[in-house]
Amino acid sequence: MSKIKLEIHHGGRLQLSPTIAYIGGKKDIYENFDPDSITVTDIAAFIIKECGYSNYSTIWYKFEVDDFSDIFVFEKDKDVMKILNTLQNNDCKVLQLFVEHEVDEEPEVVATASSTAPSLLTLTPQSQINDDIGEGQSHRMDDAAHQERTTNTGAIDPDKVDLTGCEFLDSDAEQPDLFFEDGGKGKRVPQDNGGEQRDGVAEQSGEASSILLPQYNDAYVSGWDGEAHSEYDDSDELVSLDGSSDDEANKRPRFKSFNEVTDFKKPINLEVGLKFANHQIYRQALKQYCIENGIVFKYKKNENKRITVICKKNCGWRIHAAKTHDGEAFQVKTFKGKDHNCGWEKDNRWVTSKWLAEKFVDNIKDTPDWSNTVFKNQVLRDHNVEVSRHQTYRVKRKAKKQVEGSHTEQFSKLWGYCAIIRKTNPGSTMKLKLENSCFQRMYCCLDPCKKGFLSACRPIICVDGCFLKGSFGGQLLTVVSKDGNENMYPIAYAGLQQVLESIGCDHRVCVRHLYANFKKLHKGKSLKDGLWNVCRATTMHIFKHHMSVLKSLHVDAHNWLTKYPANTWSKHTFSPRTKCDILQNNIAETFNSFILDARDKPIITMFEMIRGLLMQRFVAKKEGMENYRGPICPRIETKLERAKLESRNYIFYATGDGRFEVESPWKREVVDLNSRTCTCKCWDLTGIPCRHGVAAVYKMRRTLEEYVDLYYSTSTFLNAYSTTIGPVPGEEYWPPTNCNQILPPEYKTASGRPKKARKRAEDEPQNPFTNINTRKGVTTKCKNCGKPGHNYRSCKGPANPNRKIYKKKKKSKSTGEPSTEKKITTHPPN
Repeated sequence: MSKIKLEIHHGGRLQLSPTIAYIGGKKDIYENFDPDSITVTDIAAFIIKECGYSNYSTIWYKFEVDDFSDIFVFEKDKDVMKILNTLQNNDCKVLQLFVEHEVDEEPEVVATASSTAPSLLTLTPQSQINDDIGEGQSHRMDDAAHQERTTNTGAIDPDKVDLTGCEFLDSDAEQPDLFFEDGGKGKRVPQDNGGEQRDGVAEQSGEASSILLPQYNDAYVSGWDGEAHSEYDDSDELVSLDGSSDDEANKRPRFKSFNEVTDFKKPINLEVGLKFANHQIYRQALKQYCIENGIVFKYKKNENKRITVICKKNCGWRIHAAKTHDGEAFQVKTFKGKDHNCGWEKDNRWVTSKWLAEKFVDNIKDTPDWSNTVFKNQVLRDHNVEVSRHQTYRVKRKAKKQVEGSHTEQFSKLWGYCAIIRKTNPGSTMKLKLENSCFQRMYCCLDPCKKGFLSACRPIICVDGCFLKGSFGGQLLTVVSKDGNENMYPIAYAGLQQVLESIGCDHRVCVRHLYANFKKLHKGKSLKDGLWNVCRATTMHIFKHHMSVLKSLHVDAHNWLTKYPANTWSKHTFSPRTKCDILQNNIAETFNSFILDARDKPIITMFEMIRGLLMQRFVAKKEGMENYRGPICPRIETKLERAKLESRNYIFYATGDGRFEVESPWKREVVDLNSRTCTCKCWDLTGIPCRHGVAAVYKMRRTLEEYVDLYYSTSTFLNAYSTTIGPVPGEEYWPPTNCNQILPPEYKTASGRPKKARKRAEDEPQNPFTNINTRKGVTTKCKNCGKPGHNYRSCKGPANPNRKIYKKKKKSKSTGEPSTEKKITTHPPN
């Protein structure tokens, strides 16, 4: 990045109202500043070193513009990223920093003389004095610097002051020995001069004046140990806005000011004279103070210039605050009944869901599934306040909105999100489909996923969709392949039906979903096993055998299966080019489970979570395989070990031209090592030697790894993950210019709590680790119509005339206990 010009404004103050401006102070300009050295720590050290300030509250930054409309706080690493991106993308050449001070940083020299001398004499700091010192010469100020300093500070010109009756120390005396015993290391030590030191000012005997030398001299700066030395270093009191003082020699502020950045993080202590930047911050502090002390207040006056609140129980507790005379701050004027004694109120109406969301946003971010009971107990422990169950729902919803963003607002930022993805990951494909300005579809294919699939993965993809759990619903369609270690390899995610229809490629049907439709009409374990045997057949002979068995079991089941082309669900018809014999779409289901936490988020947050998961997965897979020393992937090694055990009992005969006849007690196969094929077709379909091929390889005394397809080598695996997914800076995705406005899809938002669990079929086995005593997984049966799947409350069908009606138990008049008699009546048919 090219050099820039850095402007540092210091010594003044930042005015926030009525307009934003930096008043007073100085400006230092540094040409050819290297922007790569812009960090939070380096800038702070640079200001301390170059400007000489050891104490300041905030650093603001903006770029070279006329007004202060775009000024930001410089305090975190994300601010550094924003500065660097703006300097690079917008071709900015000037960066302006504004230092906001907590105390008056200008060192002063105060002289106290007799009644005939002036009461106050202010000199310039040591950094502005020409150190042209010689024998018999005292320090003298440069005329230009002296004039500038006098103009800026309004100090009295020392040359024009009547010094009659004043006695000053001789300039030839050794000043460091008089005032700093340790050579000027920042500690004031009283000397044996017949006087005593009081309130930071050394008092001399007789009529000699007391002088407080400035600390900004060369000896002090060179001996600085990195700590800010001050009379009030250990003070916990806040700093005044105006720096007024009752004592001219003691510059300690009269009133404290409220710092909204730091003071909201600790218990608030209100007192008379405490100043706030505006009435809004005062209201927030007052609200938090009352909650922390169990006070329920009500407004007696609530205006822009003054606010008066009293206790709701009228116990005498009262606090009044109003604007200061200059109108730049809000100050507490009166505070009665500071020790509130009318009891702690746990049902405080000021504990709103918005206030709780701001307090517990980090907790909810770390634990999204925080239960309502745990949350209520945490609020009670932290603030001694009780909240309702519905309030906890609102708090969690608002906190999640702060963390994840708004579902509706993120649709308007999709153009900008697509643009930033193309910029940070060149070659990526991002497409949007709109209809009447409403969102329809979005397609995302990151360039690293695309390159990794084309260079190192087998030519087979699995397509599946999953339902989204957000407010607008919808589906997320994903394309997943397999890497060399039989792991899932995500390629793209969006709507892809039209793409598959336009490409001439072979299709396979997931047999698990095929059987789900098959069992609706043909149930039974024997039919299930017959279907799977037909699908697993690798040769035509085995396929015909199992089809005949299925036909003998159930003719209708056989006829139902023949309606579907066999090349979509049986192994014997699969092409050996793909080197993959999978029958189920499990890897796509695995990916849907992999992104489960992102499926209920707003659209940009969801896409960013998926991108982050893929970025972490690429790094983890690459690092894991780099630590592995084998020539082929570990899962393939496991399959070869299993084939070794199965080939121990085979008898084989060599033909002399690389072919073998492998015989088992029940079958005979022919293996060709030159073409790496076997008549069982298992080697052809997968590229991994079958048990017959393993026996032939060992007969030739060769290593099995030589006959494994290159798709399964560790080098090929690393090629799939060699291109890393680039990071995306955390910035607002505002739409670029000349882009149509994107509105949310015209879906009806779902009401109630979104469901994350997948809907299981009626006869699908439930989780074996769940409690077996619960009714979860049990199919309900309606008492009204007799059909399964619903109860009588939601029944919309006709009533079953033969249904049983159970009458409610009546209490016995004599004993008062429920009667044990149960009557059942059956309605006769109409």
